[in-house]
Amino acid sequence: MSRDGLDRILVNEREIAPSSGFVDSVMDSVRHEASAPPPLPFPWKHALPGVVAAILALALLWVSAPALPARHLVFRSGLSVFSPAFSHALQSEKWVGAAWAGLALILSLVVIELSAHFVERGTR
Repeated sequence: MSRDGLDRILVNEREIAPSSGFVDSVMDSVRHEASAPPPLPFPWKHALPGVVAAILALALLWVSAPALPARHLVFRSGLSVFSPAFSHALQSEKWVGAAWAGLALILSLVVIELSAHFVERGTR
């Protein structure tokens, strides 16, 4: 399509007017949004201890990571007190992964329950 053809189509196009009541409904919505209270700020005072604890835990892990294999061997040698089947189950890498996954699930549930508790307490 040439530029002249496009100009001809646009010149011949009639003006579009909003339907009756549209402008009023939009302005009512704008006024309603303008009168709404501002959003609540993020509670940094409550989140800061958790952020600091997470940073400290990561720093501790970073510093102690080179010594972990030696400590792991000491832990494995201390398992001889338990039955051989239990000792083998604890030494299996699958159980270690499952333990971390279980811990993550438990911590997730705790966080969800705590947040639900705080939300219920705040709405009363």
